[in-house]
Amino acid sequence: MRFAPLIVALCCLVASPAGAQETRSGHFVEFRARPGALWGHTYIVYGRTDGRGRAVESHRAGLYPDGGRAGLVMGSFVPVAARVQAVPGDYSERPSAIYRRSLSAVQYARLKRAVAQLRARERAWHMVMFNCNDFGIAVARDLGLSAPPNILVPNAWVRALAAMNGG
Repeated sequence: MRFAPLIVALCCLVASPAGAQETRSGHFVEFRARPGALWGHTYIVYGRTDGRGRAVESHRAGLYPDGGRAGLVMGSFVPVAARVQAVPGDYSERPSAIYRRSLSAVQYARLKRAVAQLRARERAWHMVMFNCNDFGIAVARDLGLSAPPNILVPNAWVRALAAMNGG
């Protein structure tokens, strides 16, 4: 019976792993798809939530070709310059698919660092070879998620990502 307090303490530690506490940190990422000029667009929304899970701070980012629609058209044939950024449609168009994940504080810090690194690099965009799904793939893999191939249209890509990761 001398070990009973020790066993109870160990059970409490096992019953409330660090992951459970980190999940309640109030951070999230959403992989989103929305309608767009050609096939649609994949982007992320990430930030903090309140106690009810509502976003109280959010940021958007995705890979989008420079030059708007002209960049999209040219990028169907040859690679064009692109940036990791949010574009007006990411705010105004209703998403057609959303896959949301709660993040620990550590995962959220890793996500912010990954987005900053992706923004800092020069990028190219091509309809097939380097598209907005590639940005989603980089973010998903950085978070330890499995990711579908970039060749899917954004709506199918987000839905496949959710299916592959238990969402």
